[in-house]
Amino acid sequence: MISGYQIMSLTPITLRAIEISDIEVVTYWLKEPRVAEELSWHFPLTFEGTKAFFDMLASDQRNKGFAIENEAGGLVGLTMLYGINDNSREAWTGTLIAPGNSRRRGYAKASRLLLAEHAFGELNLKRLLSKISRSNIAAEKFLLSLPYSEIVETDESYDFKIFELTRSAWRQSNHPI
Repeated sequence: MISGYQIMSLTPITLRAIEISDIEVVTYWLKEPRVAEELSWHFPLTFEGTKAFFDMLASDQRNKGFAIENEAGGLVGLTMLYGINDNSREAWTGTLIAPGNSRRRGYAKASRLLLAEHAFGELNLKRLLSKISRSNIAAEKFLLSLPYSEIVETDESYDFKIFELTRSAWRQSNHPI
């Protein structure tokens, strides 16, 4: 599906290109009610719909998606840069970790560290943005630990919050690889 992507590793994960065999697993994850509730962006919930979504992302160079594998080589999530804007040097980010035993093992953090290093180092971006569901307190705490900051004080009628991570904040933090 996605060719020409370098493989990036940081214990306990490896980021690799998304493959056709990943689509069925991801579709299964997305059918979990809790996962659908946590996402602020929505995937189609059929194999064909999920494949069409990933094909659309892969066909646009403003998007870079990666599968997250654990040390045993098992698929445990996805992380991506999307809407990469070459003029403003920014992109949106998203990460999905499989429901169940894959959570709270450091996969999301390691994947976001690699994603940020790729974005700021290889792509020379200046800012990453993340939109999360207002009710997803765990995601908010996670982003603030990286160190994203909330940039849009949204009205409570909106069901999401927006956070940013700037290259300067990234370089000043203790997180760079």
